Amino acid sequence: ATLRLCVSACLRLSQLSPRLKLAIVEAGGPAYLVSIASGQDSIASSLPCTDDAPEAEQESEQPALRKSRTAPDVETQELAVFVLQSLSLSAEHAPALLEAGTIQYATSVLKETSDPKIRKSLWGTLQNLATHRPSLEAMVTLGMVPLFKHALSFPRGWAANDGSGTFEAALTLTRNSSLVESLRPALIEGGLVELLVDIASINEKPTNQLYAAQALKELSASSETQCLLEASGGISGLISLLGRGDDDVCSDLDYRARSPSRGRYTCSTTTGSSWFTSPDGDRQDDFLDDSVFRLQRRGKEVWASPSKAPPEVRDGDEDSTFPLTKSEQQSLLDEAVVGAIWRLSLADGGVYNAAILSAGAIPKIVSTLTNSRNLPLKSVCAGALLNLGYDSTQTKASIADAGALAALVQILSETSSAAKAGNDEVTRLRSFCVVLLKSLARLRECREELVDVGGVPVLLQTLRDEPLQEDIIWIIHNLTYDDECYKGVVHASNGIPTIIALLKSKNKAIVKSALGALQNLASSPKLRSVLGQHKGIAALSSLLISPDIEIVENAIQVLCAAVVECVANKLLARDAGILPKLVKLLSSDRRPSQTASALLLQSLSEETQVQDALRDGGCIVPLVKLLSSESETLQEIAAATLRNLAATNKRNRMMVVEAGGIAYFVKMLASSEKELVEDACGALQSLACDNDKNKQTIATLGGIEALANLLETGSPGVQLYAAGTLQSLATLAQNQELIANSGAIAHLLTQLSSGTALLQERAAGVVQNLLSHHDCRWQVVKAGALPLLLSILEADSDPKSTSHAAAALRNLAFEDDEGVVAVVEAGALPPLVALVSRGLPSEDTPQLEARLKALENAVAALVNVAILDYCKLALAKLGVIDVLAKCEAVGMTTAGGPRAATYDSKVAQMTLESIRKFATATLQSLSLEEFNVESISKARMKYQPPPPPEPEPEQQEEEEVVEEEAVGGAESRRAEASQTPLKV
Repeated sequence: ATLRLCVSACLRLSQLSPRLKLAIVEAGGPAYLVSIASGQDSIASSLPCTDDAPEAEQESEQPALRKSRTAPDVETQELAVFVLQSLSLSAEHAPALLEAGTIQYATSVLKETSDPKIRKSLWGTLQNLATHRPSLEAMVTLGMVPLFKHALSFPRGWAANDGSGTFEAALTLTRNSSLVESLRPALIEGGLVELLVDIASINEKPTNQLYAAQALKELSASSETQCLLEASGGISGLISLLGRGDDDVCSDLDYRARSPSRGRYTCSTTTGSSWFTSPDGDRQDDFLDDSVFRLQRRGKEVWASPSKAPPEVRDGDEDSTFPLTKSEQQSLLDEAVVGAIWRLSLADGGVYNAAILSAGAIPKIVSTLTNSRNLPLKSVCAGALLNLGYDSTQTKASIADAGALAALVQILSETSSAAKAGNDEVTRLRSFCVVLLKSLARLRECREELVDVGGVPVLLQTLRDEPLQEDIIWIIHNLTYDDECYKGVVHASNGIPTIIALLKSKNKAIVKSALGALQNLASSPKLRSVLGQHKGIAALSSLLISPDIEIVENAIQVLCAAVVECVANKLLARDAGILPKLVKLLSSDRRPSQTASALLLQSLSEETQVQDALRDGGCIVPLVKLLSSESETLQEIAAATLRNLAATNKRNRMMVVEAGGIAYFVKMLASSEKELVEDACGALQSLACDNDKNKQTIATLGGIEALANLLETGSPGVQLYAAGTLQSLATLAQNQELIANSGAIAHLLTQLSSGTALLQERAAGVVQNLLSHHDCRWQVVKAGALPLLLSILEADSDPKSTSHAAAALRNLAFEDDEGVVAVVEAGALPPLVALVSRGLPSEDTPQLEARLKALENAVAALVNVAILDYCKLALAKLGVIDVLAKCEAVGMTTAGGPRAATYDSKVAQMTLESIRKFATATLQSLSLEEFNVESISKARMKYQPPPPPEPEPEQQEEEEVVEEEAVGGAESRRAEASQTPLKV
């Protein structure tokens, strides 16, 4: 009875104050209580003897006393168990209870006794010790897993002779044991997985479903558990639990917390059983961190963690309890279920993904992601979706169809301010959302929807979050690849300067993705100037000194895209000092570097304002060396660049020739690559312009034969440049013979008859020059050139071609009676007169200078034809006198002084003066026939202004002498006007 009273007193003391509990523990109470509860006699041996009785009496009474205390009655044992349970309510006493053998005692008693009170109290004690890792390990080691299984075998949670609470305790112990990785194999081998599946799917109590789901989540890390879940239908059972709570009615689960100074936070059911999260103290590692019970509630974050108390709890306050609503309890359940799905989705080869998808997981997970206020749950949802759609295009499409993109964009938008505040959970959630967006953005339809839901501005704003920059800029890179409108959205969201700023990042992956995005944006003509306006050219140029050669090459590629047809950017690139760096890369051993730098130089060479800088920067010599490269691509780029540099710049042409460029270009004419041959022909055409030495060099190296062959076999572009080069080469007499003997005449006439307008013009130019050579002209005539030239004159569709045709007839008739006869017999007089009869073109006539040149050549041809008397008569009959008189009188002043300017263009005005001169010469030649004198006089009076007042007699005699000399010298002036054939 005394012993019973002592134990009863300990029970009462343990219920009054935590300090009294601590005193009992420090006095060795757990060991005594375990001994009493187990019926051992160790307590009797420790009782002191009384000093009042004689020693003999004490000796006589001691055995009896000891004997009477060796077998505590059942009531005393029950009280001792109750005290152990009360002490276990304080987590800091768990080590002492473990050391006293509480676990061993409880295990042995639960296997043997049927006393419902003792069993219930022992289960409660074990449940209170459930967060103490060593205690859990001791339970499993001592073989309690079968007891867990037995207790969990009752679907309603009620053992026949144990009373309520046993089921919950066993479930709690199972759930917390699953948190310890080393204990999971024992739980799996003990057959608890199937029971947990049944509890989660069938049990009517939401709290039990929650604990079972949490245990399955932890156990699902094992491949064996994953197989059992699939075989038992646990996957569909778990998914069916998602998203069932939607009200704020209080559940049977409380969220209890203590103030920070008291060092622990608990989560308990209203039935009184509880488990503890890790308390403060030196032995914190021995306690489980119950982080699964973090949740967001009523707009405030509540954390079940010893490092941070809920906002409502202040230091020094008493215990506080927050009843959870059903929706909040469902949030915890959803987190456990989605966590299990996440782990299942991580299995090799995604073997369980089909079962997860067939159970309808994606719409439920997306709905949870959208509607939940639990940030950790949102993170788990994003992670699960990421794994499910990792290597399946169809699954990604399903995730997008369920509305995930809008949800992810909304999360990023709503959590931006919290991320700036340094909230770790928000940072984790945003990271998962961005990675999931990156995965979905691999599909074009997902990128389209991302733009539609307003994702681009949000992503650009999120780019300021440094940990997320790599994935977001990757998304922007791929987004800008698709459509011009997407690029416009990026620009409208002020994305270009934001992306340019990333070029300064120390993360190479970020820089490379930013370069890719800028290259895509620069491919849009409307955005190239924007890139330059935001100092993008300077930022790109600064990357050319990067130690990472891939970044250098990518930066050059972006510059190539940025300067295309954008003069402003080309000038910015020139002024940024990139030319020496590019020249250095041209000599690099790395082929991509050579190609990228050569391409950029090619683009820059298209702008005449940059060509001097390219020459002065030393680009020409390395480019000429690239003409002998093993790479035909490099040869082509170098040839195109040199062609641009030589096109309009005489100094550049000189440097190309000095570097040996002509030999390389002639050699390239035999290449099978059309683009390379075209660039070589174009370069040779520029080099042959106005330089007889270069023309001779080209001919000496065999260029004429190669060009003649290309007139037949080359592409249209090659034929065009080949004809243009031959046109320049044909201005030299020695080259004219080579051209005539190379077989080029037949090909030229073919182009005259069926070539394009531009090719027809070039071919006519070559024929014109060949007809200036006395020996070559008859080869051209015999080949049938005259009818083709006359058809061009009659059609007069292209002023330049018409000019060349008229000049060809002019050359053929020059100082050659046979040539004149050939021209006349071919029927050339009517089309020549018709051309002259059209008169002078007006100032606004298209291609004014070419029109005037055609008229000049036609009049000059008439000068040459009028050498024969019968031609004079024929021309007069064709009415040419009136037209020539009109041309002669244009701009003439009344006093016969200097003529007034008719055209603003100097070239046009000079051509007009030649026309007047040839018109006068022709009229003078025609006036040698008496029947033309009167007509010429009338025509001149008609178009020339009235003569000045009559001079004094002496002056009149002097002028009459001049007039006679003029008439007498008409023949000599005609010869002077046409003393040389025209070559172009």
